[in-house]
Amino acid sequence: MESAIVELTYSDPVMYQGSDEEHLVFHVAIHENTGSGADENTSNNHGTSTFFRPPVYTYGSGEDDDNRMIIILKTNAAYWQSSYTLSDINGNVVFARDDFSEPNTTYRDTIQLNEGCYRFLLEDSGDDGLSFFANNDGNGQCRLDRVSGLDFENFEADFGREVSHYFYFQTDLVSVDEPELPKSSLTVFPNPGAECMVRMSGFSRQAVISVVNSSGEVCYTEKRNGNNVQTLPLRTLSPGIYLIRVQDEASSAVRKWVKE
Repeated sequence: MESAIVELTYSDPVMYQGSDEEHLVFHVAIHENTGSGADENTSNNHGTSTFFRPPVYTYGSGEDDDNRMIIILKTNAAYWQSSYTLSDINGNVVFARDDFSEPNTTYRDTIQLNEGCYRFLLEDSGDDGLSFFANNDGNGQCRLDRVSGLDFENFEADFGREVSHYFYFQTDLVSVDEPELPKSSLTVFPNPGAECMVRMSGFSRQAVISVVNSSGEVCYTEKRNGNNVQTLPLRTLSPGIYLIRVQDEASSAVRKWVKE
C-alpha cells in the first residue's frame, strides 16, 4: 500500500476568534480521485481532528494597543539546560535564546510582534524543567509578560522536557523593525566531542575566551585573536557540560559544549 504525507494550509478567523475552551473539530475529505485508477477503498477518504483555539493575547484597541511582549526567564542552578524559541505560523524564528550564562538570574527580552499566530517553545535539555522536587537545581520560572498589567502566561516550572505553547497575538500596530544581525559569531565543534574547536568572527584581536563548568567555575581563560578557527586545550577536562564564552570590548557570545 502506498502512502503520502500531505500538508494542508487553512487560515480563517474562526480558528482563533472565539472561546479557547470550545471543543472544535477539523474535517478533511477527498471528493475526487486524481490518480491513474479508481479508489479501491473509499471508506478512508474522510478524517477528523479535534482541537481548541489558542489563547488570544492583546492589550486592547486605540490608545491601549501595544505590540510588545516580554519573555521573562529566571534560571535555576542548571542554567545551561534552558532555552526557548518563538516562531511565527510559518515556522520562521522570531526570537531565540540559549545563551543563559548565570544561575538564579532573571533574563528579560522584549519582542515586538505583528498580529498573527505564534508558537513559544520552552525546552530543558535535562528533562526536569525549571523546578523538580527530585534534584538540587533549585527553582526557576518562565512567563510571557505585558509591559504593564497581568502576565499573558505563567508557565508551570515542573514541565519536564518542553512546553509547546501556541497563541494568537492581536494588535493593530505593525512592527517594521528587522532583527539586528549579530556583529560577531561563535561556533563550537565537534559538539559533543573529546576536543574543542571554536570558529570566531567579528571579535577583536584581543578577545577573551573563557570556559565555565556546570558549577560556575572558570576552567580556562586566555586572550586570542577572535577572527579565526582555533583548538582549545581542553582534553584534560572531565566529561560534562561547559559554556564557551568569547568577549571583547564591543560584543560577546556564549555557546554550550558537551565534553565526552
